[in-house]
Amino acid sequence: MKDQASIVKTLVESHPPCRVEPTHMVQFDGLRAFAIAAVAFSHWVPENLQFGQPWGTGVQLFFVLSGFLITGILLDNKTDQDHPQLSSLLVTWRRFYVRRCLRIFPLFYMVLVLALLFNLKPIRQTWPWHFSYLSNIFYYRMGKGYFDYFGHFWSLAVEEQFYLVWPFLVLLLPTRWLRWALLALILVAPVFRIAVNGVAPYHPAEARYLTPASLDALGIGALLAFLVRQNRPSAKHARASTKPGRSLALFCLCIGLPGAIVPALMHHAGVTNSVANSIVDSLAHLCLLLFYGWVVWTAARGFPGVIGTVLSYGPIVYLGKISYGLYVFHLLTVPFLPPVMRLLHVPSSLENSLPLRVAILAALTLGLSMLSWHVFEKPLNDLKRYFPYDSNQTEARVATVTSANGYDPPLPDEILPLASANVPPTQ
Repeated sequence: MKDQASIVKTLVESHPPCRVEPTHMVQFDGLRAFAIAAVAFSHWVPENLQFGQPWGTGVQLFFVLSGFLITGILLDNKTDQDHPQLSSLLVTWRRFYVRRCLRIFPLFYMVLVLALLFNLKPIRQTWPWHFSYLSNIFYYRMGKGYFDYFGHFWSLAVEEQFYLVWPFLVLLLPTRWLRWALLALILVAPVFRIAVNGVAPYHPAEARYLTPASLDALGIGALLAFLVRQNRPSAKHARASTKPGRSLALFCLCIGLPGAIVPALMHHAGVTNSVANSIVDSLAHLCLLLFYGWVVWTAARGFPGVIGTVLSYGPIVYLGKISYGLYVFHLLTVPFLPPVMRLLHVPSSLENSLPLRVAILAALTLGLSMLSWHVFEKPLNDLKRYFPYDSNQTEARVATVTSANGYDPPLPDEILPLASANVPPTQ
């Protein structure tokens, strides 16, 4: 047995599995915490008190993170970079979707079912759109000015629609073509936004709800993940250290941050033409996403100093881990604010106090999210260990080596160190 264990240990140390999951990057949880805080702020605080900042684009930061992480997973589990095999693709595809369903679907559908049972309006009229992950199409059709407490589900629909197609492209396209596909994604989105919002300025719809309008956010994250892995055929973890990626990250910072302030400058200068505004706003939005790309890249490497300390601070990391629940619940708590204030016997003179209202909403959202994570989400998320990306590949390699030595030992759990690792949830 000692010889067997020695062989297995040597095998794992010298031949790491070909199919692995990304290392859990703690600072990504910190980014998620700040992203959901920004989104909640945009929904809980009146617009005239938001200091003119685009807090709602925290959703776009989620998209960049998601594009980076999910594309990285797919690339790390692509068995042949230049000549993809359909059989291997199907195995990876199946595991990818099973794991994603375990993370995303349970809470989403539980909330919808409870909303139906308690008739949280207007869910009984709109539930087919949400159940089929077409929420974004519904809100696009309803146009500007429409509001309900499920409005934030549009971003979840965008992600699911994107990932119905994206895994096939990543796994099927030869790697040398993938770079151009990613660049096309990034360029399509601003053109699409300009076409919808600029060509038809009097149409009440908003392009941002439609999946093509978010392809630049998802594509920037995906392109960074792709560049991380260039010229590093043996690298298995998404550590941002390659020269092409560093160059893109620097470009994102130098172009993105200055470009993001262009709309404010244009509006201040009195540019009011709707088509011009649409073009400027769309390009400025792209610049903001480029800046977010730099943020994600740097967090993948690890922010140094005070920023790194804050992003790695325990309570903030915890908020990032439960950020999916925070996102799902943060707007759904708003209709329960009046009865909770009555239950707490809040004096009528304080009912309109914004700090108090925000504090109660934050407490409700946090409490529900913590309960959901520990009682419901995490136990289901832990089932991912039964669908590891690397198990078959590792078992085959162990069997090959051990058979050459005349015996076939059982596969110990220690040689699957990443099989039960949790892929950080995406929003």
